[in-house]
Amino acid sequence: MRVPLDTLERQKRALNPVASVWVSANAGSGKTYVLSRRVIRLLLAGSAPSKILCLTFTKAAAAEMANRVFDELGRWATIEESVLDAEIEALEGSKPSKEKRIRARQLFANALETPGGLKIQTIHAFAERLLHQFPFEANTPAHFELMDDHLTTDLMATAERRLLSGLQNDPNDQLKQALDLLVERISDGGIRDALKYILFRRSDFRDAARSCSNRNDPDDFSAIADKLAGIFGLESDKGVVVECFTGTFDRGTARRIVEDMYEGGKRDQKHAALLMAATHVDIQHNYLDILSKSVLTSKLEPMKSTYFASRKIHTKWPELELWLGDFQQRLIAQIENQKRRDTLSLTRALLLLAEKMNLVFQKLKRDRSLIDFDDLIVRAAELLSQSDAAAWVHYKLDQGVDHILVDEAQDTNPRQWEIVEKLASEFFTGASARLVDRTIFAVGDEKQSIYSFQGAEPQKFAEMRRHFAKKTEQAAQKWDSVNLMLSFRSTPAVLSAVDRVFQAPQNYHALGEEAEPTIHEAIRITDPGRVEIWPLFEPSEIPEIEDWDTPLDHMSQASPPAALAKHIAATVRFWIDNKVILEGKGRPVIPGDILVLVRKRAGFVPAMNRAFKAAGIPVAGEDRLALGDHIAVEDLLALAECMLLPEDDMSLAIVLKSPLIGLSEEQLYRIAIDRKGVLDSALRRHAARADDPDITEALQRLDNWRRQADFLTPFEFFSNVLMRDGSRARFFARMGNQVLDILAEFLNQALAYERVDTPTLQGFLGWMRARKVDIKRDADLTTNEVQVMTVHGAKGLEKPIVFLVDSTSAPLSAQHDPDFVELNEGDTEVAGIPAWVVPKSIRPTILDKAIELHREQGRAEYLRLLYVAMTRSADRLISCGYRNGARPADEDCWYSVIRNALWDDATGEPDPVSGTEIKVWYGPQKTSPVEFEPSSSGTESGMQSLRNQNAVLKD
Repeated sequence: MRVPLDTLERQKRALNPVASVWVSANAGSGKTYVLSRRVIRLLLAGSAPSKILCLTFTKAAAAEMANRVFDELGRWATIEESVLDAEIEALEGSKPSKEKRIRARQLFANALETPGGLKIQTIHAFAERLLHQFPFEANTPAHFELMDDHLTTDLMATAERRLLSGLQNDPNDQLKQALDLLVERISDGGIRDALKYILFRRSDFRDAARSCSNRNDPDDFSAIADKLAGIFGLESDKGVVVECFTGTFDRGTARRIVEDMYEGGKRDQKHAALLMAATHVDIQHNYLDILSKSVLTSKLEPMKSTYFASRKIHTKWPELELWLGDFQQRLIAQIENQKRRDTLSLTRALLLLAEKMNLVFQKLKRDRSLIDFDDLIVRAAELLSQSDAAAWVHYKLDQGVDHILVDEAQDTNPRQWEIVEKLASEFFTGASARLVDRTIFAVGDEKQSIYSFQGAEPQKFAEMRRHFAKKTEQAAQKWDSVNLMLSFRSTPAVLSAVDRVFQAPQNYHALGEEAEPTIHEAIRITDPGRVEIWPLFEPSEIPEIEDWDTPLDHMSQASPPAALAKHIAATVRFWIDNKVILEGKGRPVIPGDILVLVRKRAGFVPAMNRAFKAAGIPVAGEDRLALGDHIAVEDLLALAECMLLPEDDMSLAIVLKSPLIGLSEEQLYRIAIDRKGVLDSALRRHAARADDPDITEALQRLDNWRRQADFLTPFEFFSNVLMRDGSRARFFARMGNQVLDILAEFLNQALAYERVDTPTLQGFLGWMRARKVDIKRDADLTTNEVQVMTVHGAKGLEKPIVFLVDSTSAPLSAQHDPDFVELNEGDTEVAGIPAWVVPKSIRPTILDKAIELHREQGRAEYLRLLYVAMTRSADRLISCGYRNGARPADEDCWYSVIRNALWDDATGEPDPVSGTEIKVWYGPQKTSPVEFEPSSSGTESGMQSLRNQNAVLKD
């Protein structure tokens, strides 16, 4: 497989070691390859391994890149001299000298022996290393521990409890007044969620407070409310309701009209009664509520005058329509102002509680020498910019970093970009401590920016490109911007389907700041591929469940998700049994070729895993697991229950049947059926008979554990149960490899509990029951198993065959609305002031506009998720879905977007399993000639090596 000259030239520009380069790369165009090759190119050009900093988005990406670099350098240390010369020439464009050849062979040893080694790490790992290096300057404990999300949540809950328990009964206490106001208007869950939102994003709120406060105080959250009052056009939270009956339509006139309306029909009489009530209400007592019911619709929009009053009334009062219209507009303005005041007062009360709760939270962390992930980034950024020691830190770092490389730059959030910007600032000042070529390199793809929930902003990629381009130009340094278009992954059929989908303006505008229809080129121009569109699986009549022991949440096999999962499993089973050839690879399909992608795990993923297992197809299991819901954890917690209370028959029965003991159903039945008293006593009586060694051993094991439970910490107790007593092996024998991750995380939770509380078995049991812990499992691509995961989890992966499963629901709903939105209306000095999204009934229209903007951004990310999902496929893409209930498939859902783009030009073919017609897109055939690098005796072996590596490029 030969690489076009244009792509080779673009790669060469991206690898230039003396130029700062910004690479925008399509999916599958070799981003990771280019990044790892640039590291090698820098090393070959003389850069020390310790002076290269490569920042990746995930630990897995860092490990993959390090492996690629070390594999290549290790190969260079041993390959034939002629091959090495050819590869260096292909990389640098000139034949290597003897000294360079020797240096190339030594790079592997140098990289291994350099103290600290190659710095290929996540930005969080770099920030942690930086704070450990400069703890005094960063005002950070020298031996701090990093908190995980679960521990962070626990400490926040502790901070909330301490704050609320410390509130005074004094009615004049500000915190008590704030809480009373919130409880009166907002649900407990809404208050708690908002407080948690603020604490998780406290750095943004502290920035807003600092910019709003006259004292530049980041902890003065009340300054945010003051600024919000200005944006709302209010002088304070308090306000006076203005009389709406003014001018010619005063209260007296309204009452005379009402008297005439009482003589009209039923509708006239109904509205007359409401308006009469409004004319008698004092403006301080529910005035606006009663008025709105009389002349506005339920949506608080003006009621049509012809609906308000009959033609007879309008004939007698010809000015009524004009009077009523003016009255309604005054009323709507008054209601809007009241909503703004309510929102402001509630937001001020919430911010007061959050300010105090944050102080308690920070003290809890200081007392335990803990910092969380937000602290890592914020303190590292402040260390490099705002601290008094920033100049000293920069001087020290100036001795250690010459080249910065950023992977997946589109997913880097603004705070992380601030660190990169500060690190690179010395590169362009002309005042560096050393006269060397220093470069910034970034590679990414705006179209694949899908992590807004982590703060990523797709437009930041282009913004930072312009920033660094300007910096290098001002410093008279070399700069290059490179676009990589050629896909080494997908067939033309798949790529043409992607281009067709994102040809529509409403779709491609979602892909980035400088959006335009996508253009993908495939190096696999002769490889066949296909995109299938299956008919939707529709609801059918589901038979009533009669079995008394069927779980209440049981999913019927006739339900659309279960039916689709079963059909996917049957299709894969058909391919494997019939040795169907994967045309692009020239071999039969295997389970490891399959990737099933979903937007959400709930509902479909468990059904899909069950269907694969029922069909005898190896499946990797879920990529994210709820720890507390796993049966192995339920067994271990049941063990804790019966250790604490031997009379708990249910918990003891669970333990006896579980892998912890392993009794059969028949053995448990014999013990329990004729018992008089508790199950523990019956177990002891049966063990005393010594007629069943399994029962005797079960009692011995339980008694041994009970003796330990009184003296050991939860971690020590469960470690003994799982490791020393062999329960881990028994769990593995019954449940397979997946359970090992569950058991390891369970022990991690026991350790985490002991760090924050007095270690008791009872305390740990309650702690685990109250927590929701998810485990993220990295995909093992070396196993021959089907992978089922979300699109976010599949980022960076590829498979020959991808099923894209859609529930066909709307991309967004009200539950996706944020807790806070940013406002900057009427204020050019300060942008992004956070405003609380209060309930709809008291929400002003200014917030509704901000929410709609947020929804537009959400819809754009939904389409970028679709782009990522489609481009995971190398050879075949199957778009399928199901519909629940009576609702039709949403027109903006993934399935509809793909169907609308491809259906008319796709070919109808029978499904090999069901026989129903499916649509197949083969794509337009590319016939224009492509120019390739010609062979030459001097460089052919080196070029062939480069081509071979390009043939297996991945994101």
